[in-house]
Amino acid sequence: FNQASVSARATILNTLRDVMGKILGLPGESFEIEYDRESVPGIRAMLGVTTDRLRTYPLLFPALYPKLDVAGKKLFGNWEVLAKILKVALFGPKSIEATRKSIHSGRKTYGQMWGVTSVTPGAIAWAIVVVSLLFFLSPDSSFPGDGIGARSKIPYKERFGQYKMLLIQRWDNPWVRALSRL
Repeated sequence: FNQASVSARATILNTLRDVMGKILGLPGESFEIEYDRESVPGIRAMLGVTTDRLRTYPLLFPALYPKLDVAGKKLFGNWEVLAKILKVALFGPKSIEATRKSIHSGRKTYGQMWGVTSVTPGAIAWAIVVVSLLFFLSPDSSFPGDGIGARSKIPYKERFGQYKMLLIQRWDNPWVRALSRL
C-alpha cells in the first residue's frame, strides 16, 4: 500500500505540475521542478512571504483567499482553485475543461479507482498541502518523505492536520461547502 500511495502521489504531482500555471493564471514554467519560485514576487505574494521575511510561511496564506485578500476574511473563499486542484488530482487534467461524460473515457482515474463520490475536509486539506497549492507555490522541488520541506522548512504534515481541523470547524461555510460539491 505504501509503495502504491507514493507512486500515486508522484504521478498526481507530475500531472498537476503540467496544469498549475493554467489553474493559477501563471506561466507554466513557474512550476517546473528547478524553477526558482522564491525569486518571483507574485508567487511570494500568494504565499504571504515578503523579502524581509523570506521562508516565513503563514498558515493562512493569501492564495487561500479570493484575490489574495486576507483582510477580507473569506478563508477558503478561493475555493475554485482548490476544486480544480482536486479535480485534476482525482480525475485528470481534462476534468477542469471537459463535460462529465468525457472525463471518464479511457484509463480509470484515481477518483474512479478509489471510489470518490464526495469531498471531505481531509480531501480539501490534501489539495492544499499534499497535491498542493502550498507545495507548488513553495520553493521546494520535491515532496519530502519526512513531511518537512527541504528548502522551505514548511512542516507539510503538520499543516495538513491544521487545515483539516480548520475545514472541519468551518464545514458550514458556503465556500467550504462549495468545495464538497465538486
